[in-house]
Amino acid sequence: MELYSRTVVDHFVKPRLTEALDRVDGSGSSNSVDPECPDRVTMNVQIDGDRIVAIHQQTEGCVATSAAASFLAERLQGATIDDARALTEAQLRAALGGVPERHTHCLDVPINALAMALDVATADRDTK
Repeated sequence: MELYSRTVVDHFVKPRLTEALDRVDGSGSSNSVDPECPDRVTMNVQIDGDRIVAIHQQTEGCVATSAAASFLAERLQGATIDDARALTEAQLRAALGGVPERHTHCLDVPINALAMALDVATADRDTK
């Protein structure tokens, strides 16, 4: 039985969207809640209207966290902010082709980092 899907392995071996952005409208970082898992993800976003026009991700972590951050960034570039905010850990897990049960918490790390980046990017707009 394979531990990781082809999608997970592909994104771990060849992470996407790791180049710095020319302009950052919002940045967020998240750490794993598991004390034995020192994973950390930083997401930077560039927003135009209600869309994410560019994403940069930087990950220090295990296979699951690294692949999830890469996949999430690639999948949501060009998406609406509302669609990005609506993505759940279960949806990400299914899109990745699953991850071992003991690594499902790893998928929350990039989701939380992206949510923080979107909060920062939209803070001024939300207060007007």
